[in-house]
Order: sequence, then C-alpha cells, then structure tokens
Amino acid sequence: IILPLMELMYKVMLEKENNYAKIADSLLDTICAYLDKYINVNYKYPFVSSLKSTIIENFVDPDFRLSEAIDKSGYNKDYLRRCFETDMNKTPLQYLTELRINRAKMLLLQNEYTRIKEVGEKCGFSDNVYFSAVFKKMTGMSPAEYRKNHTT
Repeated sequence: IILPLMELMYKVMLEKENNYAKIADSLLDTICAYLDKYINVNYKYPFVSSLKSTIIENFVDPDFRLSEAIDKSGYNKDYLRRCFETDMNKTPLQYLTELRINRAKMLLLQNEYTRIKEVGEKCGFSDNVYFSAVFKKMTGMSPAEYRKNHTT
C-alpha cells in the first residue's frame, strides 16, 4: 500500500495540477498514518494480525464479507471481535469502514471528474446511497461536499 501511495504523491508533485499541495499533504498524512499503525506492531493476540491482513487485502472488494473472514478464522466471532478491539482500539467493522472511507477521501481528491458512485465502488461499497451515508457519518459531510471543500 505504501509504494502506490508514494508513487501517486510523486506524480502529483511532478504534475503540479490544481491543489497539488493539498493532495500531496493528504497523501503524506495517509502514508505517515499507515506507517504509524502497521510497522512494528506487537499484538497481544496473534490472530488479530491475520484478520487485519485479510481486511487490508480485501477492503476494496464489494463482495468481501467480514463475517465470512471471521468464520474462516476458526475463532468465536464475539471473542475475535473483543480481541481485535483490544489490540486495535476498534472493531473489525470499524477498521474495515475506516480503510474504505480513507481510500474514498483520497480518490475524491485525485480526480474531480470521477463520479461519486465510482469512488464508492472503488472503495468496496456496492450501494452508492450506503456509501454516501457512511461517508457523511464518518466525515461530517457528503462525498461531494468533501471534494468541494478540499479542492478549492
């Protein structure tokens, strides 16, 4: 994930299109947050790392079902959820949703002509209305408002 983000940041800096500084800052923040969260992390429960990796590998897939990933782990879903929350300070669903919304924020700023529906689909949301509702709940604004406020 880091390499594509760094390549994107390099491209943004080279092309210096409108609002390139804001986009580059956003990408840099994302890279730093990723490094803070995922490098040299010691989990109390080793199976949390496995579920986290599964979520990261599949979060952009609208057909990805967190419940199926949890079932495949072989652990009781409530126990796994509590362990995940202990290690990550958020539930698996909150983690998945956060990844999707962070990607949506990045995509919204990359190309102002990409339709909101397409952004949602590229972030693992098969329902545009649900995507917009979740985005607004997490950011306090709709995807269109977010794009407008961060690109002007």
